[in-house]
Amino acid sequence: MNESVQMKSVIHFIFIIFFLFAAASFAQGPPRPDLVSPPAPIIGVDELAKMVDTEKHILLLDVRSKKAYDNGHIPTARNMPTWEIEQRTSELPQDKDARIIVYCDGTGCPVSFYGAEILIKLQYKNVMIFTGGTSAFVQSGESLITPDMEQLPQMPIPDLWAMVQAGGGGSWLIDARPKIYYDLGTLPGAENISPDFFKPQQPAAKQSQGQTQPAKQTSPDQNLQKPNPYPAYMALPSDGKAANPAPQIHLPEDHSAMLVVFGEGLHDGRPYVVAKELGKKGYSKVFVFPGGYSTWKRLGP
Repeated sequence: MNESVQMKSVIHFIFIIFFLFAAASFAQGPPRPDLVSPPAPIIGVDELAKMVDTEKHILLLDVRSKKAYDNGHIPTARNMPTWEIEQRTSELPQDKDARIIVYCDGTGCPVSFYGAEILIKLQYKNVMIFTGGTSAFVQSGESLITPDMEQLPQMPIPDLWAMVQAGGGGSWLIDARPKIYYDLGTLPGAENISPDFFKPQQPAAKQSQGQTQPAKQTSPDQNLQKPNPYPAYMALPSDGKAANPAPQIHLPEDHSAMLVVFGEGLHDGRPYVVAKELGKKGYSKVFVFPGGYSTWKRLGP
């Protein structure tokens, strides 16, 4: 009788321990993607940028909520929350071999894993996961865009090529990439104006004990002293520094002049940021060339 009671007590104790462990696991939220086996191949920022820039048939899928997508997403991405995928199959490629890349906020976000699983269940054979998501994209030096930026007028490459052949004709080309890449090569006659140009300057340092501390200097080139945050397939000078000092930036006095802003490629959100800021400054004819410098080199003269 005593042995039976002891056995029940042991079983009861084991059950309580198991319940507490399960409750603690649930309280910590869903499993982190970096701690579980991914359902599809994983890619990083470099691979994402190269695929978006060079592949014709590719779908970049933002599987977060519409609110998160509207607050900022990777250029070319379409929004399809994970919980809507199976109800919106008509919006997915008919070709089951099409490349589909899914992403969410970052490595702590499991939504991209769940989205990939659903796509695989729907028989898509070329699904990939950008696990770094929007957080890794921004940390690499790239810019997210918002739906209003996607409404900016865009210039196709034939029109851009005709404009360059005509010597500009009163139009301005603006390279929104960091100066280090501008120095490596750009479109003929382009000015270099990156999003950093529009960031507010640091206030002057306060005086302390009769001495003035020098104000912290900020410039579009301040990231040149940091490790290269940009895609590996974009070559850098061996010393990692820009070839020339920052140029004097000139903007046209005529606010009705045509301005065409470009970046590195389709994945690059910086030209959208610059174009929007130029619009705020009163320029009424601001266009974005989404293909950027990489498309110009590949398809241009």
